[in-house]
Amino acid sequence: PLIQGQGDVLIDQDGCRVWVKGRELDPPLSSAQFALLEFLIRSPGRVHSRDVLRSVAWPDQDPSGISDEAINSLIRRLRNRLTEIDPLHRYIHAVRGHGFKFLPPSSER
Repeated sequence: PLIQGQGDVLIDQDGCRVWVKGRELDPPLSSAQFALLEFLIRSPGRVHSRDVLRSVAWPDQDPSGISDEAINSLIRRLRNRLTEIDPLHRYIHAVRGHGFKFLPPSSER
């Protein structure tokens, strides 16, 4: 089923497809990027730690083997994919020392 995310981001969970402002991301997100976006979009504005995001993005791997840089890189690639379509909004925000959160365009920081 399609679930409406936030800020013109729609996610098709079954098909692992994502639309931003009515345009589908093509090529599709990687499985880790999709899992991360799907998780973050479910609780807009809520900050999630890197430890939580490790287990979401790579559920079958030992989180102790996944570096902060791997999370940062995954977030950066996901941001880049979203800004391909919506360059005027940064959907994923870092909260220094705490983690990351998803903010739709209508939200305030």
